[in-house]
Amino acid sequence: MSKEGKTKNVRIRAARLLLPVFLFGTLVAALMVFIPSRVERSSIIESQKHAVGIQFYIVEDELMHIISDVNFLAQLSCIPDLFSDDPWEKSRAMENIRWDFLMFSNARQIYDQVRLIDETGFERIRVNLIDGKAVIVPQEELQDKRDRYYFTESFKLEPGEAYISPLDLNIEHGELEVPYKPMLRIGMPVTDYLGNKRGIIVLNYLGEKLLERMEKASILGDLRLFFLNSDGYWFRGPTAKDEWGFMFDDRKERTIYDRFPEAAATIMNFEEGSVETHSGLFSFSTIRPHEKWQAPFSLLKVHFSEAWKCVSFIGKADLNRPIHRRLATIGMGWITYLFVTWLIIWNWVTADEMRKRSEKELRRAKNEAESANKTKTIFLANMSHEIRTPMNAILGFTEILEAEESDPRRRKYIEAINSSGTTLLAIINDLLDLSKVEADKIVLKPEPTDITSLMEELRYFYAPLAEKKHLILDVEIATATPEALLIDRTRLRQILVNLVGNAIKFTTVGGVRIVINTWKHSEEATSVDLRIDVADSGPGIAVFDQERIFGIFEQGEVAWDRKYGGTGLGLAISRRLSTLMGGTISLTSTPGEGAIFSIELPNVAIVEKASLEKENEDTEHVQFSPSKLLLVDDVPENNLLIRGFLNDCPFTYREASNGAEALSQLSDFTPDLIISDLKMPIMGGIQLIEKLKANESTASIPIILLTASITKNDEWAMKIYADSFLRKPIRKSRLIEELKRYLPYEEGSSSDARSNNGDKKTAQQGDREASREELETLITTMERSFLPRLHSIGQDLLVDDIIDIADEIGTLAQSYHVPDLVTWGTSLRQSMLSFDIDAVRQQLASFDELLAAMKQKAASDE
Repeated sequence: MSKEGKTKNVRIRAARLLLPVFLFGTLVAALMVFIPSRVERSSIIESQKHAVGIQFYIVEDELMHIISDVNFLAQLSCIPDLFSDDPWEKSRAMENIRWDFLMFSNARQIYDQVRLIDETGFERIRVNLIDGKAVIVPQEELQDKRDRYYFTESFKLEPGEAYISPLDLNIEHGELEVPYKPMLRIGMPVTDYLGNKRGIIVLNYLGEKLLERMEKASILGDLRLFFLNSDGYWFRGPTAKDEWGFMFDDRKERTIYDRFPEAAATIMNFEEGSVETHSGLFSFSTIRPHEKWQAPFSLLKVHFSEAWKCVSFIGKADLNRPIHRRLATIGMGWITYLFVTWLIIWNWVTADEMRKRSEKELRRAKNEAESANKTKTIFLANMSHEIRTPMNAILGFTEILEAEESDPRRRKYIEAINSSGTTLLAIINDLLDLSKVEADKIVLKPEPTDITSLMEELRYFYAPLAEKKHLILDVEIATATPEALLIDRTRLRQILVNLVGNAIKFTTVGGVRIVINTWKHSEEATSVDLRIDVADSGPGIAVFDQERIFGIFEQGEVAWDRKYGGTGLGLAISRRLSTLMGGTISLTSTPGEGAIFSIELPNVAIVEKASLEKENEDTEHVQFSPSKLLLVDDVPENNLLIRGFLNDCPFTYREASNGAEALSQLSDFTPDLIISDLKMPIMGGIQLIEKLKANESTASIPIILLTASITKNDEWAMKIYADSFLRKPIRKSRLIEELKRYLPYEEGSSSDARSNNGDKKTAQQGDREASREELETLITTMERSFLPRLHSIGQDLLVDDIIDIADEIGTLAQSYHVPDLVTWGTSLRQSMLSFDIDAVRQQLASFDELLAAMKQKAASDE
């Protein structure tokens, strides 16, 4: 494709990728504008309502005090004397009332006038507040107020009732008083001693005091507060010219209906609420003193001629200003987002061809690596079988020769052959173990382990070599070390064999010391931290070599491999095994002062010593009863080796080179036991077992399989089909132990014959059930180590993983004497080997129920 064509394709792909990004970004930007705006709008409405509520409270508070004041003056004891027929009493009362009004006005400072008007409407007493000072108005300046609405409305009331006039501007002598004085008049009837109404008390409240107090409380940023009467006229409005329109002929049209027609109907027709128009946002509430404030004056009745409206307003520009700022900010961010996204997509798309080419190369390399790994696995499996088979004969016959040879010189030769063969087998095992570690195929099998017994085994194993080199081999075990720990004994022994073997190998003077220590995190802890130190007095290891020697095929110095031999795999395998066990291996060494290798394994579970499985029977004193054995192997030396091991036993033998030949032997020979190799030409061991089990006459014959295989599938197949199996090279003691399971025998000098009559139940299993402590330990191990793996494995259904975990759980359950869990592991293994996926899924799904049943049993045993 041409350069122009590639560029066009890049543009098209980039545009297609940008479209959903553009739509998503637009949606997010819109939400970022819309949602906060809604929240802000709600917040503004709440602020408006709060501001209106404050104004409502101020008006309520002022009116309550005013009504209280007028009631106080109306109750003055000297007022009835003013209407007495006695001139002297009347004169004295006049002076007292004037003095009381004067003192009251000076004290309160909120009343422009305090008046007493008689029933004719004429002012009898008036006190004016001039420049903050109360002044009694002379008699000749008093006026006739009979035509004023507040007189007529107040005088209509019964004693104890109060009248509140509309709020308006004060009028004196028929003209508006200048400067304008907003005024609220409060009237209450007064009586003589006979209870007859003789006049009214009138307080001219300076409305400006109320309006000023309301304005001081209305400083709320962009919010504005308006105050209106029931006709929609402004007490406090948008401008000064809009206010008090009902008092001026040229302002009659200046109402809320004229200024804000869209909001006016809602505000004036409803008690409270909010309304938004093109002008802005309004929140309002209605003040009706004659309804709201009767309770504080239960003995009074208040008459209020109109309702007031308190309105909070924010203009459209102020309301939208935060939205516009947010739009600008988010808009810039949105543009930047699109620009950056376009650059990212463009670069990604232009690099896509390179990525595809790289992926193609990676796939090819991956396929080659997988093919090489598969070839290596097949090679190792075949080499294991091919090498272990002759090694079986070499080591087996050297063991027989060593037992029969009495000449010291020839015994040395035999010992040399046996030592060399053992070394060769160790090298093979190291290579196979390394391969397993690298492929993550090693599966830990924790089992109850007596650390003291393991250390004694190591000391017994290495004592001859240490004595030969005149070295001291010492083992020190801390007294706090538990009798039994749940750990993979085989792998721990493998690590220790490598470390102790190296220590003895490289030490020429002094000795080797093994130190065991354990620590509990608390007295109630059910686990310990285990530390094993292997110290020697050898040449030590240089600092620059201390990390390198843990590599594959590495040794301390270049000449060491020639002087001491070895593959250089032991430490590499030991470190990887310790990591797999959740621990570490560290090295402390100074050249010329020896070395200390330390194994640290945290949180190792403590188990009861009773759960240890021991086999301490002395095979040399086993006396078998006469029995018939059929040996099946395509390598004659292997059959000869078995007969050599069993030379002293009263057995009758038949031999066959494959499974088909073995079946033909059964026509005239019925063996008590069949020992067969796993892999043979024509018919192998598994096929032979299937044929035998299908025939009722041969189904009960026990079969032991021999194998040099290293694959898990072969191991599981043997566990399912065979009664037992042994790995090559075979040792006499292991062979005798297996034969004791199926053939009658006597132990030592005892005269009681022991036989299991073909029963496959082992002595280790017994009939006892797990104790509560063992169940709790097993449940904890299952939940921590196995439950997460089972859930993960259940999704992928990998054959090897399922078989591995079934083997681990089955082995652990057998050591803890939990038959239901053993059966579960066996069933899972059989289902997987048969590729019955539905059965596998059912088995995996039933594990949680089985675990719950174990918990219930543990709880019931308390």
